[in-house]
Amino acid sequence: METMVTRFGPPPLARLVEGERLRFSYDFSLLAALVDRWRPETHTLHLTVGEMAPTFQDVSYLLGLPLRGDAMGPTDVGQGWRDDLLDRFGRVQRRSTAQAHREFAPTHTGGPPKWWILQFKVTDNIRVGATEYEVARHLEAYVLWLMGWVMFCSSAGSFVPKHLLPFARYVADGPLEAIPQFSWESAVLAATYHGLCTSCLKSSVAEPIFGGCPLLLQLWVHERFQIGRPAIVHSPYEAYIVDDVDGPTMGSLWCDRRFAYAHVQTRKSYPDFVGQFDVLRDDEVRWEPYSVEAVVSRAPEGLPPLCVRDAEYWRTRSPLVFDIYVEEHAVHRVLRQLGLFQEIVVPRSLLPPTCTGSCKRCVFTCCFFQIFHKLIPLTQLDFTCRFTRQGQSIGQLWAPRLAEFVAKWTTALDHVVLEGRPHDDAAWGHFLRWYLPRTRVRVLSTPQELPRRTPSVTDSYPTQRDQGASLAVGFFTDCRLLIETHRSLYFLAN
Repeated sequence: METMVTRFGPPPLARLVEGERLRFSYDFSLLAALVDRWRPETHTLHLTVGEMAPTFQDVSYLLGLPLRGDAMGPTDVGQGWRDDLLDRFGRVQRRSTAQAHREFAPTHTGGPPKWWILQFKVTDNIRVGATEYEVARHLEAYVLWLMGWVMFCSSAGSFVPKHLLPFARYVADGPLEAIPQFSWESAVLAATYHGLCTSCLKSSVAEPIFGGCPLLLQLWVHERFQIGRPAIVHSPYEAYIVDDVDGPTMGSLWCDRRFAYAHVQTRKSYPDFVGQFDVLRDDEVRWEPYSVEAVVSRAPEGLPPLCVRDAEYWRTRSPLVFDIYVEEHAVHRVLRQLGLFQEIVVPRSLLPPTCTGSCKRCVFTCCFFQIFHKLIPLTQLDFTCRFTRQGQSIGQLWAPRLAEFVAKWTTALDHVVLEGRPHDDAAWGHFLRWYLPRTRVRVLSTPQELPRRTPSVTDSYPTQRDQGASLAVGFFTDCRLLIETHRSLYFLAN
């Protein structure tokens, strides 16, 4: 069965959530403080240090999921899915700790309940003489659990959405040498983006804090920020074997080590986390946590090849698809996380209508707006695609409606952000001067007027002339910097 899980695609992720190993508990107060800063119109977190977001690079290094493969679009499940499922598992061995066998009621129209799946989730101690069919059913139950409660969590926490049933059966019943290879990583990131967009707009306490993959988001927070990060032993991983698809990832550190918190450290306190994010400084962010030095110090024997195998996809702008959810991958807004040069994003509406992205008119227009950056608004997503099953008939066919977006993923490498310049601190400061006045980066209110105090004799105040000279020098410095920065783009266009 372990071989089948390996061919299924995400064995490093399966290692992270094995029940016999020590697991960390989710800090939902920390996740909630982060959700408050998510902006659906840009698909980024708006922080005092700039825009940030989980990207393909984070998913690859933390979870070790495959990115290359078919998009996980919607599947049309027939109305007889319950009878088919009960018939397949009717004579399959159950766990020794399972309660008395009983079928789930027909009222479970959304999918099989969790308690029913767990009685067949047997990853070890399979009885001697078990048939190939029985092993396949145990694998199907395991994949359903992994997708429903680790990779694609939803508001329906008590059951697995029925549209995931075909994917689990593809893996369980397909020939070992021809198991379908899906882009699990793009699906997890799409579900996470959708969960963030939904959670930041919640209007009821009864609604879930977060959907998607909370494991990814919490590991991402621990790698990038000091806020809410527990104290753990950072010694290298012990001796291990790395094969073609299996081995510890960068996220294994947070899943295998015991957490400790200092007596002065904040834990599970939403107001404190909000306040810390409001005053976040640039030096408190790990912008590049996956450098060669960081990887070697944590995993001296290397990481699974899946962590870097699909690196050419990390900067793609192709839409992410999971089920009926289509989300934009706005990696061009968070290039500093990849160690690259970050420009002010010029909206497509301001570019020439026939622009291809590298023509002379496009380069000239971008240079003009980069110099006069005050004219550029905070751009939104290039497209919005929102589908919902609420109010739709049970027999609604979704696959044809999203076939266009599923097909676009096959050309993902044709839509990669072409940026080779390294990060530049001066240009980043210019970007922040444009970015900060155009968004809200703090949640807590600040007083409009500072408290009055009696000035001391050592206080000095700049004259009006000094202020004007400072503004003029700053303007011409920005102009010179941007002209030199974009001169290379102009020559490339020729």
